[in-house]
Amino acid sequence: MNVWFSAAAAGASLVMISIAIPLLLRRVPPNALYGLRVPATFADEWVWYEANARSGRDLLALGAVLMALTIAICVLQLGIVA
Repeated sequence: MNVWFSAAAAGASLVMISIAIPLLLRRVPPNALYGLRVPATFADEWVWYEANARSGRDLLALGAVLMALTIAICVLQLGIVA
């Protein structure tokens, strides 16, 4: 795997994780720029926080899986674990 591709994948996973944490902790109030923005979430504040906490959990898991796969591919490519 190309070094630049590995760095981009690791960077993307860190961005996903850093975006997910405030959503997961319910720190993002209803707004038009950041979070799960659908009519149902704008209609009720409780729904906003619940939906964003769940989407933050999923985004955190996706970022962690991407990071793990990036590390695993780099390690396997270097021949450290065969």
